[in-house]
Amino acid sequence: MVTNLAHQLMQLQALDPNRQIFGANGHHYELYPVSINEIVEVERDIEIALPAPYRQVLLQIGCGVGPYYGLVCPEQVLVELQINIIDYFQEEGKMVLPSRPFPFTRSDAEALVKSWRRDSGPTYLSATWPCDGYIPIAHQGCGYWSVLVTCGEVAGTIWDVDCVEGYDGMWRPASRPPGIVVPRHVTQALPKLSAPPTFEEWYRGWLEQCFADLEVLHTSPAI
Repeated sequence: MVTNLAHQLMQLQALDPNRQIFGANGHHYELYPVSINEIVEVERDIEIALPAPYRQVLLQIGCGVGPYYGLVCPEQVLVELQINIIDYFQEEGKMVLPSRPFPFTRSDAEALVKSWRRDSGPTYLSATWPCDGYIPIAHQGCGYWSVLVTCGEVAGTIWDVDCVEGYDGMWRPASRPPGIVVPRHVTQALPKLSAPPTFEEWYRGWLEQCFADLEVLHTSPAI
């Protein structure tokens, strides 16, 4: 998986010299491989092993480049997690932990996706932000995050979450991350990801969208 991803990232960098992909003007496709010591520190702190595909990517490709504004480095993962957990504990008196099961199941995810695609029900699942069983791995902007589930039935999958007020989190199985997000650009429609997608599917889904959008951009009249 990782060797192929690294090759695709090099191709993407070459195809996007003007940094049209969302977030690329921040990460510039620069890779920051993570040491095994950093991984061990995170796992020790959260008291659970990181899902293997995510661990592999951090060790061999690193943080920085990735969906949205790029993968958050382990040190920042811990900072974000600890700030949320400590604030929640101090205000609500409840402790949440990445080593305890995530509150949602695959059935929850599938039922939610079915209802929103039919426009016949809720568009998100409700749980506190923070809650058990995840770590934040990519910031989407405007209070939205992509999180990796670390414990429970859907461990290893990616979810989108935002929190508009207090600790009321709005959770959804992750959608395919965007490629180009600029005025008048028509995003290339691609198949939906699984509900919820694995980390590998989510990361590859982002790359697929980036390549598809760049192809449209390069074959269309100048925007």
